[in-house]
Amino acid sequence: MRIKNKLFPYPTVQMDNGVYKNAIFETAVRYQVEHNKFKLFCSAHINVPEIQALIDAKKAAYVFHFECARTYYREKVAFRSEEHCETIDGEALDRKLEICPMIVATEDIDSFSCDDLSDMFSGEEISFAKGDIIAIGRQQELTIVKEQDNLKKLSSIFYVDSYPEDVEYKHISIQPDDRQIGILIPKNDAARFRQCKDDPRRKHTLFSAFFFPALIAVVDLMKSQDGEQYSDSLWYVLLSLKGKEKGIGDVEQWQDRTSFEIAQILFDYPVTSYLKELATISEGEDSI
Repeated sequence: MRIKNKLFPYPTVQMDNGVYKNAIFETAVRYQVEHNKFKLFCSAHINVPEIQALIDAKKAAYVFHFECARTYYREKVAFRSEEHCETIDGEALDRKLEICPMIVATEDIDSFSCDDLSDMFSGEEISFAKGDIIAIGRQQELTIVKEQDNLKKLSSIFYVDSYPEDVEYKHISIQPDDRQIGILIPKNDAARFRQCKDDPRRKHTLFSAFFFPALIAVVDLMKSQDGEQYSDSLWYVLLSLKGKEKGIGDVEQWQDRTSFEIAQILFDYPVTSYLKELATISEGEDSI
């Protein structure tokens, strides 16, 4: 549920709609995962005393509308304190949760007046019917991550596989799926990869040879016009969230950086790790 610049026949608090002079409706939601349950911590504050009085008198309430497109979860939660915690079953949410915070009349309200209203409502008799939206806060899209281990081990968004039997490509290519990204390589190379993939001495070598170039290509894709079609994929969500954790923002903020630079940051500069690993192997060989 999204409300964008909607017009109402009565005054509402909305960002930059000019109805109120200084009204601000501040809201935020964060989440925490506990035993396959999501705890949503909601906060809300309105700086208009007359609207706050309606909430205190139980004539209005904060109402947060939650919606997850992937699971078809929709729920409205009403509360009157400025802090509220809502617990949701883990199966109800997946990847993205849209949040629309509002203040809603819980009963008919007659003769509402407010010193902060703009001059256009001067002298008008204002009333709200039960269910009317009095204020709309900043609508938020929360990234939901269940597989916490995927954030610690970024290479887990990739898998390596061979091309089909009837394909004779010699180059490496990526194949985005819903959850992961396939790195497709020739059949003989895939067999060699399987032989060395579990060797701890070759960990960073494989990162540099397979996952790092693939990540550059993936970042290129995410930044392109075609990237939007993958925005609900788990790997896209994880990489976007990882960018925020690394201080480079989400995909929209990557446009001024090269994909090569972004991939290095996301993967914690794998070439440095590779060279350290290479130097360690060389030292071991020299001592034989």
